[in-house]
Amino acid sequence: MKKHLSVFYLIARESIYKLFFSGVLFFALQSAIYYAVNKDFSFVFSSLGHRLDSKENFTLILVFYAALLLFSLLLIKTGMQFNSKSGYTLRRLRINEKWVFIHQGIYNFLMLMLFFILEVLIMYVLVSFTVAGASEKAGPQAVYITFYESAFLQNLFAGRDALRAVRNIICIFSYSVNLSAFSYLSRYGKKWIPVFIFAALLYIPFAGKIDMTQLEYDVAYICISVIMLYAAAAFVFIRRNKDEI
Repeated sequence: MKKHLSVFYLIARESIYKLFFSGVLFFALQSAIYYAVNKDFSFVFSSLGHRLDSKENFTLILVFYAALLLFSLLLIKTGMQFNSKSGYTLRRLRINEKWVFIHQGIYNFLMLMLFFILEVLIMYVLVSFTVAGASEKAGPQAVYITFYESAFLQNLFAGRDALRAVRNIICIFSYSVNLSAFSYLSRYGKKWIPVFIFAALLYIPFAGKIDMTQLEYDVAYICISVIMLYAAAAFVFIRRNKDEI
């Protein structure tokens, strides 16, 4: 157990501070963009949800996706080279590197889930301030209505839609494992190209003009995520078994 905790600590130590400062800068930038776009908007709160998906606020979605890609790069960088400090330490721990792959996948998942949760909280705060200053008197349900009407926020938060929440969790977990597979295979001079395709597919549910709230999209993304998860794990273990022969 001590060796496993040491691996998890090593993985976290290499990226946690970079993720933290990147997250602070990202949320500050997103808040500034939101304020600049919406500060002079005299609106009734019922139109804010649709406005968040309009071209005026499209930069928010682009910044969100850019931050997701930055987080991904920081996560896959962990231990990519055996001659790095983390790679050297991993070798000294004398632990099966399959466990390193598993631990890194779990760590990636926790960091990306935290990223998505913080994004929801930031948007909740920003929308709450905007609704509070609206020209129309709005009650506590105004923020909920905004999250329901905006395709971006609805896909991000899911709300009471259990299937969409399951879609997001499975999608993030599968993506996390694919990032871990990229790091693992890079240490052996291999590339896991499907992770780039997966990263591109992640943009679609959050693009403001694309409505991804139908049942068939949820099922399709769950199926794609499961296939990508199985493919990454299978390729890593097959690759490792060949190396051990």
